[in-house]
Amino acid sequence: MTTKARAKPSLPDEVFSKIAPVLRVLGHPDRLRIVDLLLREDVTVADVAERLDLAPNAVSQHLSGMAAHSIVRRHRDGRRVYYRVVHPVAKSLLQCMYRNAPRGRRR
Repeated sequence: MTTKARAKPSLPDEVFSKIAPVLRVLGHPDRLRIVDLLLREDVTVADVAERLDLAPNAVSQHLSGMAAHSIVRRHRDGRRVYYRVVHPVAKSLLQCMYRNAPRGRRR
């Protein structure tokens, strides 16, 4: 009986530990759509809700969760609160999706 050698990961365990929570938070289609929009421009909760056809309270909850994990950051302009993506893993994930998404397929 042969014993297979355990493969060593190509990244340190700390990297996996830091990235996993971000992937967990982004593991929802609506949150990915929100991040996609925020990578193109800073927008308010109302803007996100309207453009993505989501309930404003759902958008607010998604953004609050992402802010709690430092994926997005709020900034105020007068009375309006805008959001922007600040986490490098979130940006990289979406860039990877842009590069690898199937093009032209329709159901």
